[in-house]
Amino acid sequence: MMRLTIKAGAEHVAVDAIVDRVAHLWVIESKATCPVDTGALRHSIVKLDTDRIRAGMHYASYVEFGHHTRSGSWVPPNPYMQRGWDSAIYSMSGAHYA
Repeated sequence: MMRLTIKAGAEHVAVDAIVDRVAHLWVIESKATCPVDTGALRHSIVKLDTDRIRAGMHYASYVEFGHHTRSGSWVPPNPYMQRGWDSAIYSMSGAHYA
């Protein structure tokens, strides 16, 4: 596996370590904001490898993006994965402004 590095001043930071950290934070934050009924959806959010995570329940995308019920009504999205991503990136950015 080729390792990419970024030169930041005098320090070299491994890109894959940064990606791994963001993925780890993404899982933590997504689990924290995931809606809970039985806990199965929250439990199914896992990091597969360095740069991939998954919410493994069959209904995960319906919760994230919203859906129509059989009767035709609309259930609005509850974007727990997007909120997790946003929070992970914010945490890694160091831009903690009020």
